[in-house]
Amino acid sequence: MTDRELLRKLMDIHELKQLMARYEYYHAGGLHRECIGLFSQRDDVKVEIANLGIFDGQEGLERFFVGANTFAEDDDERKGQMHLHLLTTPIIEIAGDRHTAQAIWLSPGAESAPGKMEDSWCWVKYGIDFIQENGAWKFWHFHMYRIFTVPYNKSWADVEYEDARFLPEPIRPHRPNSYRWEYSRDSAFEIVPRIPEPYEHWDDSMSYVP
Repeated sequence: MTDRELLRKLMDIHELKQLMARYEYYHAGGLHRECIGLFSQRDDVKVEIANLGIFDGQEGLERFFVGANTFAEDDDERKGQMHLHLLTTPIIEIAGDRHTAQAIWLSPGAESAPGKMEDSWCWVKYGIDFIQENGAWKFWHFHMYRIFTVPYNKSWADVEYEDARFLPEPIRPHRPNSYRWEYSRDSAFEIVPRIPEPYEHWDDSMSYVP
């Protein structure tokens, strides 16, 4: 690898970290239309969220980010709302042709939403496929995997999870989850999403969202 190629790769990794960090800041503030702007405009964009399911295409982005994350725009109505997630332990691989990239993160978080949920610890993992679009990196296939969500005053081993049947029809996912796992004392921690490996060209079998 030449010095120029190495510099370009390091710049790509930096840009991907910046993109993911921007997403977390928007998410923390309930700025979900801004989140949509971080995604590719391709028709095959996909989002899979924990126990909610898979949202397909541009219409799926609207369903999830605007529909399932409805926070009032008025600051008085947003008082107490917080979805604060940190990003740790990134592993990032840029395709040899630089058209796509894959990355995973662990993400510990704390969440509050008045009238909707208890104050909670929410730890998740991310597995994300990125694509170059008009010279910029964009989210392409975005998968958030839940590790545990638990009220702040309880053990993460004492929670029973249910499917998200509360979602009304207009914001239901297009497909069920491809993967489900939450921590319990009866389960072994799984290395999922898989750790990305170096690759030259994109192959659909690699995707974090089928």
